[in-house]
Amino acid sequence: MDAQRACGPPPPEAVYTDISTAVAAIQAHAQLNGYALFKRDSTPRRIVYACDRSGKAEDGPRARAANIHLSKRRSGKTKKCGCRIKVAFKKDLISGSWTLSILEGTYNHESSADPTAHPTYRVAALDSNVIAQIKTLSTARLAPASILSVVREQFL
Repeated sequence: MDAQRACGPPPPEAVYTDISTAVAAIQAHAQLNGYALFKRDSTPRRIVYACDRSGKAEDGPRARAANIHLSKRRSGKTKKCGCRIKVAFKKDLISGSWTLSILEGTYNHESSADPTAHPTYRVAALDSNVIAQIKTLSTARLAPASILSVVREQFL
C-alpha cells in the first residue's frame, strides 16, 4: 500500500425496493471506500453485513490448530483485525422495502489500495463464462487444482 488512508464512511442509511439493489449499493460504496462487506447473519426479515476484516486473528486457523503438531500446521496469515463495522437491512412487511441502518460505523484499519485485496471483488470480477465453467467442473467433482488448470487453459 503506497499511501495509507483511512476507510471511507459506512454506507448511507437508505430505503431500497429490493434486497439485490440494496446489496449492490452497499458493495459499490464499500469498494469505492477501500473495504468490503460480507453477509454475517440473516433471517427472512433482517440481514446483517460486516467488514471482511471483522473477527480476530486469534479466532483463525492457527488458534484452531493449537493441538496439531508444528510440522503439520499451516503458516497462513489472516487479514482479520477486529473491525467493528456492521450494517443491517430490515424488511418492512407492509411495503416489502428494505431499510439500511448502521449498527456500528467505526473502522480500525486502513483502506485497501486495490479492490482485489478482498475475495468478494475478485469473484465479482470474473466473467460469467468462467463462473459457469467453474460450477460445471465443481459439479463434476473435479479437484480445485484441476479446475484451476482447466480455467487457466481455456480463459487466460
